[in-house]
Amino acid sequence: MAVGDMRERIKALAPVLALLGGVAACSGGGSGADAGAGAGRTAAQVCAGFAKAPVDAAALQRILGGGEGLDDDLSEREKAVAALRDAAAQPAGGRAVGQGEDYCWVGRGADRDMKIEAGTAPGVPEGEDPARGTWYGTGAYARASDGVAFLYFGCRVPGAVRDMTVRMVLRGPGDGRSPEPSARADRITVANAAARALAGDLRCTNDTELVTGVPRSVPAPR
Repeated sequence: MAVGDMRERIKALAPVLALLGGVAACSGGGSGADAGAGAGRTAAQVCAGFAKAPVDAAALQRILGGGEGLDDDLSEREKAVAALRDAAAQPAGGRAVGQGEDYCWVGRGADRDMKIEAGTAPGVPEGEDPARGTWYGTGAYARASDGVAFLYFGCRVPGAVRDMTVRMVLRGPGDGRSPEPSARADRITVANAAARALAGDLRCTNDTELVTGVPRSVPAPR
């Protein structure tokens, strides 16, 4: 299912979810999406302002086809951060976040929709086909192809029992056919900005090797 189609289905259920959320709140439960999220935001404002730097906001704007009137109310940044902190507190071989939580989900309608998932991985991919995309020099591993970008970085959370590898996946928008190299660069730039923001949320004490600005392309790992 396309990211935009999934968003439309979830939003159609919003009234029911809101009612259930109200019942949960009366019983001491939490809310779903992050407080302060909503519609009518700019590229520099969505998802707690992770792309507030001009170069990052410009890349996000190009991905979405516009930088105003954006909707980020399905993002669950706090849930993603909490899940990763919990994973870091587990012993080696313990709980992993797996597919990941929706750290940022933003769009300009069903056909211009993008989300960034954050989870953990046992390590970085190895022995990949160079034809699978374009690689970039940021974090422990970064690759973008048509419609998706992957970024891995190491994080040592204060007080955690082990280091972990965080896996970020940017998906959408559109049908995944974006042959221009600049489209891949925009996706990895936005994924990198989100990774830097997440590293700050997690308060990683190590050098994550995440660069600022637009990551440079590098040869595919061997």
